[in-house]
Amino acid sequence: MACYHHAFEVLKREMKPWVWAMAQHGMALAYVERVDGDRMANWTAAVACYRRALEVYTREASTQWWGP
Repeated sequence: MACYHHAFEVLKREMKPWVWAMAQHGMALAYVERVDGDRMANWTAAVACYRRALEVYTREASTQWWGP
């Protein structure tokens, strides 16, 4: 988790939104798979990461993923 947190110190949403969103998605997956700490806290953090990624992965911005 520390690697993601360090990456977000450098990688800003404004710089490369799609890369930032992919990193948010990756961090969410890491929280889901995490065995350390409180399970509910990890899932809550994962949901927060997914929501941040979805701020970039909108239907308008990524029609190829959302379908017709």
